[in-house]
Amino acid sequence: MLDRIEIRPDGFDDRLRGVEIAFGKVDQRLLTLERVVLPAPERGE
Repeated sequence: MLDRIEIRPDGFDDRLRGVEIAFGKVDQRLLTLERVVLPAPERGE
């Protein structure tokens, strides 16, 4: 695998960017689910 990385580092950057975008989408979905499913914390005053 390392020999393929040395040959095409530009492709590696593109794939890594794709993974970064995918994780961002997952993070956004988790935040949405947390807002819908988890109750808001009670404020103690």
